[in-house]
Amino acid sequence: MRNLRSVIATILVLALIGAGCGGENPTKHQGTSSAFYANSFELPTDTLGWTGLHPEMFVDGAAPGCGERALQIGGGCLQPAAALTFSAVRCDKYYAVSLWGKIDQSRQMGSVMLTIPGDEGMFGPSIAIRVDNVNWTHYRSSELLHVPAGVDMSLMLFIGGFVPSGMMIDNLQIEMVIPADETSRCD
Repeated sequence: MRNLRSVIATILVLALIGAGCGGENPTKHQGTSSAFYANSFELPTDTLGWTGLHPEMFVDGAAPGCGERALQIGGGCLQPAAALTFSAVRCDKYYAVSLWGKIDQSRQMGSVMLTIPGDEGMFGPSIAIRVDNVNWTHYRSSELLHVPAGVDMSLMLFIGGFVPSGMMIDNLQIEMVIPADETSRCD
C-alpha cells in the first residue's frame, strides 16, 4: 500500500509539473531578495546534504559564465532523482528558484521543484521549473513559495519517468524574497 501511494504521488507530481503548476502564493518577484542557497557543482563538497548526487556527476561544459563544470543527471522510474532538504526556519519566508539548465534530447523534460511537506507524506505547496530546451537556458520560477515558520523545505530534481532521460543543471540558486507588499517581521 505504501509503494502504491509513492507511485501515485510521483505520477501526480509529474502531471502537475508537466502542466506548469505554481506555488500556493501567486506573489510575483517584486520586493527585495537575498541568496539562501547557491550551487554551481564545481567541487566534490557541492554534493553535501544531497541524496542521489555524486561528484562523478559533475562534468565539463558549464553554462555561460558559470564556472567550468555542471551537474549532469539522468533518471528513470525512481523519482525524484536527487533531493536536498533544508531545516525549518523560525519565521515565515518566501523563496524563488533560478538555474541554468538543458536537456539531452528535444522530446525530454526535467524539472526542479521546491516544496514543503503535505498531508500523509505527499507534497504540499510547491513551485517548479520545467527544463525543456536542448541549449543552455536561464530559468527562474515565476512564483514564490511561501514556507511557514517551523516547516522544512526540499529541493528536488526530477528527470525521466518511464523513459530514461538526461538533464544538465548549473548555477542553481534559491533566493529568499520579501515581497514588496510585506515587511520583514522576523529575521
